[in-house]
Amino acid sequence: MQHRNVPLILESTVDELQKRGMRVKGIYRTCGVKSKIEEICEAFERCQGESAVDLEHVHPMNLASVIKLYLRKLPEPLMTYELYNEWIHFGKVGCLFVPNCTAEPDEADVEELKRLTRRLPLCNYETLKHLMLHLNRVTW
Repeated sequence: MQHRNVPLILESTVDELQKRGMRVKGIYRTCGVKSKIEEICEAFERCQGESAVDLEHVHPMNLASVIKLYLRKLPEPLMTYELYNEWIHFGKVGCLFVPNCTAEPDEADVEELKRLTRRLPLCNYETLKHLMLHLNRVTW
């Protein structure tokens, strides 16, 4: 089995959503079908990260729901308990994530964001990067 930095379940569901789900309105606001979501999760558990699960005929809403469920069920948040207070502080003082903030991102904010992301474990960083690139595309 090859070592992955991005979990197969996230890589596969995000990639399939990129192919077929980008035009689905409210893709992350609407829930999929619980039984279908559970089937997909069980299929990934059975393959134990060794092979891809066929997602070609899975409805995009179910794919998005698998992603949300996976992130909710992580034993530790993607941005880690260790860095939690620093992320919260950054969110309160920085302008990068403030709704309706018209100020340009301050260089210090950008540097702090880089510093925090560099402190993440490699797998967390790569997974967060994969998700953020995807979510950025969803907003186009």
